[in-house]
Amino acid sequence: RRQIKAGELRLDPPKSRKRSPEWSAFAEHYLEEHAKRRCKFTTYHGYRVIIQRHLNPAWKGKLLNQITRNDVRELLRSKQEAGYAVGTLENIKALISGIFSFAYEEEVIS
Repeated sequence: RRQIKAGELRLDPPKSRKRSPEWSAFAEHYLEEHAKRRCKFTTYHGYRVIIQRHLNPAWKGKLLNQITRNDVRELLRSKQEAGYAVGTLENIKALISGIFSFAYEEEVIS
């Protein structure tokens, strides 16, 4: 209180928080703004297939900031139990990591 009275402590109003985007919308943004521009066509197409077949069905309706590490582990475990190859699982995991890294760079998540 003394600091406030003396004007030593700044109390800025909280910054307004943007609503986190829906997973599928941000995944599409990632494809168009990152993968399409920086990856070969076959990689871009492979990412689109992974998103459409595996990620969007699993996280339909979820906001990006609602997806947890546990959600990722559960998804990968379910794909492994379904018999997907190790390489496929690694590709799914790498794409998820890339999307979340891009979201962090874009300051969509912190």
